[in-house]
Amino acid sequence: MASTSETGLQLFARLISRPSLLGLDNVLFPDGPNAKEVIELSGEPSCGKTLLFSQFIVKCILPKEVGSVRVGGLSTGVVLLNTDHHFQMYKMVSLMEAHLKAASEKFSVSDVENIVKDSLDRLVMYNISDSAQLQVTFHALHGVVANQPEIGLILLDSICAFYWQDSMASGIRKMDLYAKNVLKMMQKTLSDFKGVIMYSRPDYFQSKSGKAERCSSDLTVGCVNRKIILKRTVQENIFNATIETAAGQEVKLYTIDPAGIHWVKT
Repeated sequence: MASTSETGLQLFARLISRPSLLGLDNVLFPDGPNAKEVIELSGEPSCGKTLLFSQFIVKCILPKEVGSVRVGGLSTGVVLLNTDHHFQMYKMVSLMEAHLKAASEKFSVSDVENIVKDSLDRLVMYNISDSAQLQVTFHALHGVVANQPEIGLILLDSICAFYWQDSMASGIRKMDLYAKNVLKMMQKTLSDFKGVIMYSRPDYFQSKSGKAERCSSDLTVGCVNRKIILKRTVQENIFNATIETAAGQEVKLYTIDPAGIHWVKT
């Protein structure tokens, strides 16, 4: 019988617990997101996909509190795989500064600068330019997350950035199959990761034939547990987010302004 063994790094990664993301967004995730959950974010252009990811990062990396002031962050590390290059660091810093100013008027300019600087240490960002680099990064992530137990969220923006490049080489034409294969590749190299994985894709990126794979509560490789679809409505500057899970779906309205995405109370 063949024996299997694991390195100390693999054992550490398998046993380590990750920070909870409870409170990441109480509208989209009223009871989560949960450990090892996979979440897909899709939508039309200019509906806030990258902005929403930026807000998730801000919420994660900001501290829970500073001294006696409750900041409301999660003090959690984040890995961002930036393949579409839509992410803007200065925009995210602006969101962080706005959040801190709203948290307390006691924070001076230097206080805000120091908190932002310390918080950014919790963000690991890879700017990826081609499919080969993405695959290498997937494999490198195993060691990164094993050595940084504070990491609780991995974001891929987006999963389809190198589709045309890869389809010419591999012959895979079905967009749904391509996205699933990329997700499987990432999950296999992160099989011990007990945090949350999210990825984005534009709304057009799906196969013409057949319906999209139904959401599942399973935590198997290639499975998406929650889907969030962003769309415009007929009302100016009013958008809707459809949240699909194994339990069903619901729709939430939101607006976008320079301060970010704001949920409309109904």
